Amino acid sequence: MVFAAVIGLSAAAKSTGLRGALSVAFVGSALPFLSYAAISGVVGEKGLGAVVWSFSLMGMSRRRAALSLLVAALALGAVLGLLSAEIIAVLGHTAMDPPLGRDLVTTAWVGALGGAAYASLFLLGSSFWKGAGRGVLLAMDWVLGGSGFFALLLPHGHLRSLFGGEAAFEISQRASSICLVALTVLMGAWAVRRATRAS
Repeated sequence: MVFAAVIGLSAAAKSTGLRGALSVAFVGSALPFLSYAAISGVVGEKGLGAVVWSFSLMGMSRRRAALSLLVAALALGAVLGLLSAEIIAVLGHTAMDPPLGRDLVTTAWVGALGGAAYASLFLLGSSFWKGAGRGVLLAMDWVLGGSGFFALLLPHGHLRSLFGGEAAFEISQRASSICLVALTVLMGAWAVRRATRAS
């Protein structure tokens, strides 16, 4: 949250506009790393499979445990994304931006969706290589997610587009929002499937 406040204040001081702060600094660094840290806190160092297994030892089915972790991760990611985006919107708003009320509505739903998408991505990563897959997917999103075909498969490019930046693989903002929802659902389902089937 402190990072979000710094981004917002920096945008206001430099008069770069809210769009630039959100589409570049927030999407490019703050949100992915915030989500990464949050999911690391939920899953821990041993990975999703180990956490699900520990719940199963207490009598909970593996599927229920995995679904519970997914719901918790998505909720946490959405709340963090929403709050961070709103902080930037309030602190970074300048006279050249659209009315603050409209910006707050837009940043709220995009921030929440982005936070949930990254939570789903990193939860999936937590199901690989005893949790080390989180770092691999973070690097892939940072290096490949902003352009080319991989912009369709990772959150970075879609969120940049929804915050007013360059389009992801030249698709519309509406298509990017649909892609983000689909990615969130599919990655979350894949994470649950892997955690449920893990030995």
